[in-house]
Amino acid sequence: EEAARVDLFTYPVLMAADLGRHGHTDLIVTLVGPVYEPAKHGPQAGFNLLRACLETERVAEGEALLARLRPLAPAPFTRHLDEFQRAFRQLHGNTAHA
Repeated sequence: EEAARVDLFTYPVLMAADLGRHGHTDLIVTLVGPVYEPAKHGPQAGFNLLRACLETERVAEGEALLARLRPLAPAPFTRHLDEFQRAFRQLHGNTAHA
């Protein structure tokens, strides 16, 4: 039972890393996004998911994830979240003018 709990806990983290490593960033957003829980799965999987949103230009999903991550982020991670926020704003601006 303990092993099953660990697998369910780490599954989104491992899946995001593996999909990213193999160039399937679109699948990170599609498969990991719906099951990712920031409080449970931690920031690293969230950062992988944010990168995938940027790479696939899924601005709305990325900004929604930022809103979920920001209240839980410890101080060292807020700088990274700010960088993602700027990137999404820039991407949003570029797509609005395209």
